[in-house]
Amino acid sequence: MQNELKDMQERYSEISLKFAEVEGARQQLVMMVLNVGSRRVQAGVFLSRLHVSQFPTSRFMAVISFAG
Repeated sequence: MQNELKDMQERYSEISLKFAEVEGARQQLVMMVLNVGSRRVQAGVFLSRLHVSQFPTSRFMAVISFAG
């Protein structure tokens, strides 16, 4: 009975450690996605404030391509 309890405790510890690792990776991914989304929103706001008349067509298209 004590051996079974010890095995269960070891298994629980392994599972807890794995969960912590996966949760850490998940949080990093969430932060990365939020950061990318924020950059796209900022780029969209920047581009929405530009006027086509400010740039020759080729430069304006290069700005759009770079931001996308």
